[in-house]
Amino acid sequence: MNKDWIAAFLGAQLAAIAACQPALAQDPRARSSNEPGYTAPRSYTNERSAPMEPAATFRGEVEGIDKAAGTITLKHGSIDVFGVPARTMDYAVKDSALLERVKVGERVRFNAVLQGRSLIVTNLAPAN
Repeated sequence: MNKDWIAAFLGAQLAAIAACQPALAQDPRARSSNEPGYTAPRSYTNERSAPMEPAATFRGEVEGIDKAAGTITLKHGSIDVFGVPARTMDYAVKDSALLERVKVGERVRFNAVLQGRSLIVTNLAPAN
């Protein structure tokens, strides 16, 4: 009789687990963000990540401009606030219209933010 009780108990446990399996296997991305008490995890959203730091102003020299790619090559000093050493590098610009304001060889002032692991130029103007 003891074996029958154990078999019935284990059978009931397996049935309960099998009944819960579809609920446990649901993809959290399939949930509606309108469900009460539900907040979509940040990794499941399609939104672009927001800048991590406020814009800061720096100085540099324009080494190259690629309007098609929306990038500018800047030679600049150390940008300590972002942990960027002095170097010459291509940077994406927030708005490619900014590239119309400057020319190669010109000294500039620029604002930048850290977005993810990339520095994005948000404003650009000739240095006076």
